[in-house]
Amino acid sequence: MKIIIVNLFLLISSLSLFGQGVNFEALTFNEALAKAKQENKLVFVDCYTAWCVPCRVMAENVFPQKEAGDFFNPKFVCVKFDMEKGEGLELSKKLKIKAYPTFFIIRPDGAIQHMIVGGGELEPFINKVERGLDKKTSFTYLNKLYEKGEMTKEQLMIYMVVLQDAGERAKSKEIGKKLDSVLTEKDKMKKEYWPILEKSVYGSADFSLVLNNIAIFKKNVGGENVESYLYQNYSSTLNQLVSERPKDFSTRFTQIRKELEKSYFEKREKLEVSLDFCEAIANEDIEKIINLISRGNVELWSHTGKRASELLVHRASIDQLKNVAALECQYITGNESEAKRKFLKEIFVDFNIAARTMTFEEAFEVAKQRRGRVFIDCCDSDSPVCRYMSDTVFQDAELKRFMLKNFIYVKCDMKKQEGREVCKKFDVHVYPTFVVVNWKGGVRHKFTGIGDAEYFRSKLEDVFNGYTALECLEDWYNMGRRDKKLLTSYAEALASVKDSRAPGVVKELFRVLSDEERVSSRYWYIFAEKEYSPNGSDAEKFLLKNRTKFVEVQGLETVEQRLRDCQ
Repeated sequence: MKIIIVNLFLLISSLSLFGQGVNFEALTFNEALAKAKQENKLVFVDCYTAWCVPCRVMAENVFPQKEAGDFFNPKFVCVKFDMEKGEGLELSKKLKIKAYPTFFIIRPDGAIQHMIVGGGELEPFINKVERGLDKKTSFTYLNKLYEKGEMTKEQLMIYMVVLQDAGERAKSKEIGKKLDSVLTEKDKMKKEYWPILEKSVYGSADFSLVLNNIAIFKKNVGGENVESYLYQNYSSTLNQLVSERPKDFSTRFTQIRKELEKSYFEKREKLEVSLDFCEAIANEDIEKIINLISRGNVELWSHTGKRASELLVHRASIDQLKNVAALECQYITGNESEAKRKFLKEIFVDFNIAARTMTFEEAFEVAKQRRGRVFIDCCDSDSPVCRYMSDTVFQDAELKRFMLKNFIYVKCDMKKQEGREVCKKFDVHVYPTFVVVNWKGGVRHKFTGIGDAEYFRSKLEDVFNGYTALECLEDWYNMGRRDKKLLTSYAEALASVKDSRAPGVVKELFRVLSDEERVSSRYWYIFAEKEYSPNGSDAEKFLLKNRTKFVEVQGLETVEQRLRDCQ
């Protein structure tokens, strides 16, 4: 009775074990060999490191699967070693490991039978292990056979694949070339030689062989394999033409179009749409790109979408970008793939930025995610100056590229509710005023003024200058600096935008200026603006006392006009 209970317990434990994935045992290497000999099994060794991401994927996602346990546990004594700790350090040298993860099938006598470098999905990985289980398709056996020079074409084919599995890419490529030289076209159409053909690229003789014999290849190697092969080759070629834009790109697009028209495979129509899209991108045909995008085909974004979005952002008009941005909901809600939705959201964020359709709050959220800066155009829609900046200066192609690269642009009209709130938040009183806000919400810079695109670009350089950006000037001031240079820069920056802090800083500046400096043109703004030299102030008293000197510099009319305000 006790024997029956023990046997039942062992049977239940065995079934439970097999249902829990691969059973990696806590054994030394020699203990694993001894157990394998006793149980008439092979040893499966997982050589990993703690920092290796593919190693963790295999350990956490692949080996715990029930199907993995069902395959490995009856055939192997399974062990794993960290190659940077304990016994792993010695094994790493003994097994001559060059990459992680590396897996070995080892005989009970310690001889290596097979080797696999790299992980992957369970089913393909099991296929690689099965080749190692069969002595005649194992890594060690085929190596010895090749050294003797006794391989058939079929064995060369298997050897090429096994070398690739083992991470011996250079030798696998060498075998592939040797094999290719002895194979006839009839051989290449057989299923066993498909691995060598599926690595061929567009324009090669092997690619032409597949293209001209689609039906035969579908019958021999499977329709899905052939469809995927043709689609991937054409897609990568189209992407290359878009990214590299060679001199003969137009001729090559025409050639691909002719090939697709003469061939038939299920994904041909998808490729024809991609061809139209890529050709439009290469030709920088904005209207055609938008026309194709407006059809709502998500596949268009799969390969060349980033290049198309960059082209539109920099070359399309504001109205065109608004039309594209309006397609966001159609694309994102109609896409089941989370990865594609995320990718598309990023693209449409760029469209909305370029189309200037974002609110400040939306733009600030993007800035926080990207750790970027928001550029706020605080304007008055009725102001001719603001309209000039919007319709002329901000349309300059070079300035537009600079702005899109460095800022998230937002336009806030002070005649609208949001505009009034933003202007109040950032102490804006004159229009246009331009405010640059960092991703933490602080003001990096604030300035006003009008000029051409080149002048405006020069003003933007202050944002990146640690000595001229308003944020930096404020930091120095708050740390107690009160030298003339700092106070001059800070007061001018604040006064130019009518910042509420300006009067206090201007007052401090006045105190450190010499009499000669006070009457110079540079500092006239202190006396010209009554808020900086109010009635009874030291600045006003200085103006009245030195009226003659100011007239010599500023002119009688200018000074008299200001003095009338003093009365």
